[in-house]
Amino acid sequence: MTTFAQFKTPNDVKAGAFSEDSKRFAAAYHYGHDGTYTWIGVWNLETGKLQGDPLRSKGFTTDVGAALKSRP
Repeated sequence: MTTFAQFKTPNDVKAGAFSEDSKRFAAAYHYGHDGTYTWIGVWNLETGKLQGDPLRSKGFTTDVGAALKSRP
């Protein structure tokens, strides 16, 4: 499975975590072009698809736990 950033420009995953049931993976990407923010996507590991709308958090963070908790 491959995660992807918000934009197609090169960007490395800054943090990642698996859900407690190991069925989802959250990845954080940092951006600074529109103020500093973190874009967090959650992927379903069974389908490989992005699950729901990504979260956008002000500033740079590596805490992806909130994104995993907000998704069933």
